[in-house]
Amino acid sequence: AVVSTQSGHYGRVYKYSYWGVVKPEQPDENPFGKPNGKNVEEVELTPEQQKYKEIQHKFWEFAANRIANVMLVNGGSYIKIGQGMATYSSMLPQEFAAALKPLLSNIFERQSGEIEHMFVEDLGAQPEKLYANFKRDPIAGASIAQVFLGQTHCGKKVAIKVQYFDIAKRFKMDKGTCLFLLRVLDWFIPGIPFLNVMPHVFDSLKKELDFVTEGRNSDSCKNELKDLDFMYVPAVHWKLTSKRILTMDFAEGISLTDAEKIKAAGFDTKEIMTKVIRIFSEQIFRTGNIHSDPHPGNLMVRKNHRTGKTEIVVIDHGLYEHLPTEYRQAFASFWHSVIIDDHDEVQSSGKILGLNFPDMMATLLFFQPYGKMKELGFGGMHGERRKKVIDMNDEEKEQMELIRHMAHDTLDTLPKELALVFRNLRLIQGINLSFGVPINRVRLMAEVAVKNSKKDEDFFTNLQSRVS
Repeated sequence: AVVSTQSGHYGRVYKYSYWGVVKPEQPDENPFGKPNGKNVEEVELTPEQQKYKEIQHKFWEFAANRIANVMLVNGGSYIKIGQGMATYSSMLPQEFAAALKPLLSNIFERQSGEIEHMFVEDLGAQPEKLYANFKRDPIAGASIAQVFLGQTHCGKKVAIKVQYFDIAKRFKMDKGTCLFLLRVLDWFIPGIPFLNVMPHVFDSLKKELDFVTEGRNSDSCKNELKDLDFMYVPAVHWKLTSKRILTMDFAEGISLTDAEKIKAAGFDTKEIMTKVIRIFSEQIFRTGNIHSDPHPGNLMVRKNHRTGKTEIVVIDHGLYEHLPTEYRQAFASFWHSVIIDDHDEVQSSGKILGLNFPDMMATLLFFQPYGKMKELGFGGMHGERRKKVIDMNDEEKEQMELIRHMAHDTLDTLPKELALVFRNLRLIQGINLSFGVPINRVRLMAEVAVKNSKKDEDFFTNLQSRVS
């Protein structure tokens, strides 16, 4: 399938140069039992299975690289869509994570006069009139916007986030084109949940393209968590903000991407992670308004200039997910009940959350087998009990296939609300691992969950004995 078009706007030409899909030969039968399935158990493979795995790797690698290249060639909202796919890469074959990684650092060059045009159109004047000082060289850039440094007429140092001129206007067209191509791709390459993932991606991109919404999210976070004196959210300057331009207080700090610099500055990494986990636990279980993009680049650490205490700076509030009260309480109860092993409540809460297999979701969230998964021997084929598939009896093979089916169903049918929460939790876990800090994330989150759970019994009497 080939698409070749050109469109230009405001001095920039975007080339939709090609889209190629090649369907290489694959084995007639998948020896794992499920087309294009991901391994749940790390068992020793038979020669036939190893050969299949190698062929499958080459196939996914080719497909992932081709898709990523199309995103890079077309630019604009295609880059952001590709970044969205990277966000949900845990739901795609692992080859996509590496192929989509270059999209995370791709930015556009602006055309001459673009910035002036946007400020006049959105705020009624050129930036030099709106600000006492406006530095033309961006201090940061990404797929949909650049950030500039400025100063208000009141003397306040500010960060000014300016969207690329026509990316919002192109979004509808790009969305339709991508959906068409992904439907074609879904036909050529069955087994990848592209069409399950993309609605989340498009919804996220639409939200991120509205800076007024981002400003409101920022204000909500600041107000709802004002009792957390160790968190700082930059204030929004609403008179200097529009859908495409966002002005906020400039915040300095060390990005959580730089673990070595943080350690060298003398910060207690265990204290940092405890505070980060507390912030997002409060959002997930108490407020229901969840920052769904808490990657290390959106978090900074600094010393409060008045108290000298460690402070977490939270920025980039464009992507949020709202959990309705019933849903939020059900998730708190789900988390609480897994910890105290209340299986009936896990099933009840899981049903409210729209989960077909609550025990599998608990296993994926807590990284250890729970309930039915434990009974089926999930994780029990490692070490001395580890077996080759060829050495399993029929019952063990059936159990293994059932586990795979439950894992696929849980990930493929994950409700939108839980998909972003799941991503939030994985990102927090990734930050924790990058610091190498032995923080018990499950326990810290459980302490917040119980306060907002619909259950009445005393959680803390059970916590010590059930969470190591």
